[in-house]
Amino acid sequence: MSQSQELTKARSLLSQVNSQMKQGKFLPGLQALHDGLLIVMRTPLMKQEKEEFERLLDEIVYRIDTNKTFRKQVPIKISYEPGQEKKLYTTVKGLL
Repeated sequence: MSQSQELTKARSLLSQVNSQMKQGKFLPGLQALHDGLLIVMRTPLMKQEKEEFERLLDEIVYRIDTNKTFRKQVPIKISYEPGQEKKLYTTVKGLL
């Protein structure tokens, strides 16, 4: 698979997370985040792509952290700072 196809797949996976979480499908949402993060971490990114994924991940983590139903079931604080994708990946992997 080409790098472009990989990044398209990562975008698709990450775009699923918010809707999965809203529907209460926490495990599929976390799995999509996990798989999307894995692609982002192993693919060399240009500056613009890196910034795009940082914004996307920041939004996803905010939505997960403010989902009251998820927070009741999973009392672990999920956080993300640009450049800390591996830390986020480790946290998500631990929840799966």
